[in-house]
Amino acid sequence: MIKDEDNKLKFFHVILGKDRTDVEVDVSNLALDKPHHIAVT
Repeated sequence: MIKDEDNKLKFFHVILGKDRTDVEVDVSNLALDKPHHIAVT
């Protein structure tokens, strides 16, 4: 999971030889002065 300079949180999951999942979420509206909890299942 990474946050790019374009304010998007990016998550990818790869199953070798089978599949790949990419998820991209815009997080530019999250307050910088507050903590946030992010969970992926």
